Amino acid sequence: MAEYRRWQVENTQKALKNRRVALILALFVWGVQPLLAQVQESHFQVTQNTTGGVTITGYTGPSRIALVIPGTLYGVRVTEIGDSAFTVRGGYSKFTSVVIPDSVTRIGDRAFSACEINRVTLGKGLRFIGESAFGGNNLTEIVIPYSVTEIGRTAFRQNKLTSITLPESVRHVGRNAFGWNPITTLDIPDSLRGAGALEFGSEWTILVGAFGTIYDVEALFTTVLLPANMDIATMRGNFPEALVNFYISQNRASGIYTKNGPIWTRQPHPEAG
Repeated sequence: MAEYRRWQVENTQKALKNRRVALILALFVWGVQPLLAQVQESHFQVTQNTTGGVTITGYTGPSRIALVIPGTLYGVRVTEIGDSAFTVRGGYSKFTSVVIPDSVTRIGDRAFSACEINRVTLGKGLRFIGESAFGGNNLTEIVIPYSVTEIGRTAFRQNKLTSITLPESVRHVGRNAFGWNPITTLDIPDSLRGAGALEFGSEWTILVGAFGTIYDVEALFTTVLLPANMDIATMRGNFPEALVNFYISQNRASGIYTKNGPIWTRQPHPEAG
């Protein structure tokens, strides 16, 4: 009988515990859903711009949410996100993720800097990404749309990116745009092979070129897809010396350049036919 009573007590305690857990989860979900719904049109500060749309200049809504920026505000298309748009009270809003609508063509300087973002989805109409626009976040991957033509200085600096693929539409990448990232794989399009397409890094810092990093530059890249006939002076400001020298020895041929230990090798570029 004593064993039966102990069994009853233990099962009653387990049932109560499970109910408490279920209640806590229900309260959590009940509390989160209104929070997600709290983002309202009035939380976005806007001004009209010369494109006929509006620019988001500020934000006063809830933080630590998955933010989806609307394509229209006050009945007008959102075409730009202004400089420091999500800076609030001397700090920055915090978001788990951000979705940029296709209507946005320009993201200004420091627009989402240091917002602790884990994931960002860029719209298909985006053309310009400003200086430090997404710097100091927690991005592990980024897809640059084929509409983007310019990426500003330090645009994605100090994230957690390991692989970068730049579309053929990109014509210019600013200094240290991808600096302070543990990049191992890099795909450079033909559009960036000319002089000045990739800005040099500062000579007085350990950051090196557009893809500068706090990591040892010689250990930075292990796989790089290079177009033919890249400007050598530009390469010397952005890539390890051994890779540049080997590229020259290959008559600046396009290909997949892979590092094995201290030695670089080349395979034909997959689009070379």
